[in-house]
Amino acid sequence: MKYNVFINDQRLNVTYNDKLILGEIILKCSFSRMLNVEYVPAEIEREENKIKVNFIRKKSTIYDEVRYAFLELEEVGTSLKVSFNALASRYNFLAHGAAHICFTMPEGTAGALALDSVVPCWMNVSFPQGMGELKESVDSLAFKVNSIDVHVLPLSNDNTASRVCADGLRISPRNNGASEIHSTVMCVTASDDPYKAVHEGFVNMKQSGDITVPLFAERKYPAALEGLGWCTWEAFHTTLTSEKILTKMDEFAAMGHVPSWVLLDDGWANYNHGKLVTLTENTEKFPEGLKGLTAILKEKYGVKAVGVWCGMGAHWSGVDPEGEVMATLGDCFFQTLGGIRPGPTEEKAFKFWDTWFEYLKAQGIDFVKVDVQGAQSGYYDVYYSGAAGTKAIHSALDRAAEKHFDGALINCMGAVMESALCRPSTSVNRTSYDFYPNRKFDLAFHTIQSIYTSTVHNEIHCCDFDMFFSKHDWGEPSAAMAIMSGGPVYLSDKLDASDPKIISKLCINGGELVRYDVAAKPTLDCYYTDCSKAETALKLFSLAKDNIGFMALGVTKDKTVRGTFRLSDLPADVVKAEQYLMHDYINDKYILVNQKSAIQFALGYENCVIYTLYPIAEDETVSVGDPAYYCEGSMPPIKTAHYTSFID
Repeated sequence: MKYNVFINDQRLNVTYNDKLILGEIILKCSFSRMLNVEYVPAEIEREENKIKVNFIRKKSTIYDEVRYAFLELEEVGTSLKVSFNALASRYNFLAHGAAHICFTMPEGTAGALALDSVVPCWMNVSFPQGMGELKESVDSLAFKVNSIDVHVLPLSNDNTASRVCADGLRISPRNNGASEIHSTVMCVTASDDPYKAVHEGFVNMKQSGDITVPLFAERKYPAALEGLGWCTWEAFHTTLTSEKILTKMDEFAAMGHVPSWVLLDDGWANYNHGKLVTLTENTEKFPEGLKGLTAILKEKYGVKAVGVWCGMGAHWSGVDPEGEVMATLGDCFFQTLGGIRPGPTEEKAFKFWDTWFEYLKAQGIDFVKVDVQGAQSGYYDVYYSGAAGTKAIHSALDRAAEKHFDGALINCMGAVMESALCRPSTSVNRTSYDFYPNRKFDLAFHTIQSIYTSTVHNEIHCCDFDMFFSKHDWGEPSAAMAIMSGGPVYLSDKLDASDPKIISKLCINGGELVRYDVAAKPTLDCYYTDCSKAETALKLFSLAKDNIGFMALGVTKDKTVRGTFRLSDLPADVVKAEQYLMHDYINDKYILVNQKSAIQFALGYENCVIYTLYPIAEDETVSVGDPAYYCEGSMPPIKTAHYTSFID
């Protein structure tokens, strides 16, 4: 085995190729009447690719709170699967924080990246210097120690939900607690590349059956979300009307760039103080009805798909108890402290979504955006153990979306890993907070969150970096990053506030565009670095077959920072040629790049460089896309010639 363990001073330590990667492991168990009882490793049993470590109470007493407690560590491919097992003898385990596998990042850790879900709908990005700086609900922890990249992935299943925190791994059976726990709770993967560590962990846990949902390559991207989209949210917020929408369509038509798809965000439905009243539209805002509006959008303007916003709980605060929905579908809901919501069983929730989506489909609706997802699971804890409640509501939603919209659904406010690990089929998931065009420093924050969250979410989902304004100081970097996101590309331009130059660089023919294959992610030298504090450019990359998209952004407030692009900044499996022809989009020039090249640049706050790298073949020819478009690297090539013919 590449992974091994040893006990030192009543602490368990984990090694990879004889180098320490996790240190000072003990267990802490909490019961209904006893908290944080410590257990220390006492005995190690080895069998082929498995290691069992038995733990005993640190301070012995007449009565022990458990009959047994042990960890089982199994080498699965290149990963170490960790299972927690314990049987209580006197009191039930707590529902939340029943046990902690306490561990430390070893001394000499050279950098760390933590993604936490303290806000239950999103992931926050941090670069902790030690375990003490971790938040309470970390969904992914990566760090570099002893020249090894280590990724710790907490796992959630029908038995338990797990998160990393300052003490280590927190394990929760939820419901009303449990008298025994037997559950796979964590995957640890070590590699010479942080991206390999993450990817191999997901693949190995999928193969072992501990991840039960499809991974990214197994999911289909919705046809309804191809091409350029437009969303009503930042344009109108909840004041949207058919008149405003059609006025904006006239503007797009005059530019020659009508969006391929349109999303009617929150505000179209009948609701009362955030509670859904009917399944139908607000006819005061839409006098022609949804059916009439979708017909106009498709027949007059050539829009290919129209979607609407929904809330995971039906609306922000559930269902109106006095409304038509409750009167006709009351058996589909249950009462919570947060309102009346779909469920609690999968079949009851499915009946609600199936009925609503059937109506929407009949009105010409082709897809939905379902919001407020990550905040829902807590309502189901009294009915289910572990993440079983989260699985039930996502299964109901995905089933209905597959039935009526061929899986065309934008999952939103559900970037927590528990939600990601419970979605059985839908592909698209928002990975960032909302786009806030009026917040002075939002572009840097939004970019950091989007690309670092994608380091794990892109293993399961196609990542949605949210909408943006074409007519804005951030128009160009937002557009380029949206193309490199590999996910939906959509505007939210207000009336009389679109930039046809930016839009024309996005769209090849009218509303058509070509996305990159995967989500943009940080380069290796930025992976563990808070670039805003390090006063260096934030660098990101994406892929379109063998072509590479690269972007760098100034993220240090009120300062000009310097940066350098080298091929060695990219993972080894991304760089597939000895030489590349690089197109500098901003300056519209081509440069020869090889392993010795170091392309330097200086960037003010929220300024960017955009590069596309084309591999040069053995005969020294290269195929390039149209340099007029942000998606030049992902579009079909327009010219193939000797690389020197492109260089001035």
